[in-house]
Amino acid sequence: MWQETLNKIQTADAVLVILEPYREIINPEKDNLDHFITRQQWIKIFEKWVDFLLKECSQVSHLLICLNKVDLCPINLTEEAKKLAYDPHYQYLNWQEKDSYVYHRYFTPVQSQIQRLNQHRKKAARFFITSIYQRDLLELPLIYISSYVNFS
Repeated sequence: MWQETLNKIQTADAVLVILEPYREIINPEKDNLDHFITRQQWIKIFEKWVDFLLKECSQVSHLLICLNKVDLCPINLTEEAKKLAYDPHYQYLNWQEKDSYVYHRYFTPVQSQIQRLNQHRKKAARFFITSIYQRDLLELPLIYISSYVNFS
């Protein structure tokens, strides 16, 4: 069963990694912090993901890494969605700017791991934030990848 899944992952056009936020970026008024791992634990898990992706997904063209449940962070979710949302008629930020914004705002604890990952890839990983409470954010990784992936 695992080998079949791994074979599909290895031959996929894209892989989407979805990560929960870590304790230190959660607003304590929105959830119990004990339900979340610490930043150090999150970094260790991310390092394991990097190892897996380098070993098993070296041929995957598109790697998307999402920080999910950003509604639990002390941010204005509506403003973040407005800034990052896809609108074919008007883009507040282009795709590269969105990626850079999310990378620098949400993934700073793992920048060295991301650099290691990207050094061994033809195309750099792309970064997104998602929330079930903001459809614009939830759809963004799929909108981005839809222009690259063969869905047949």
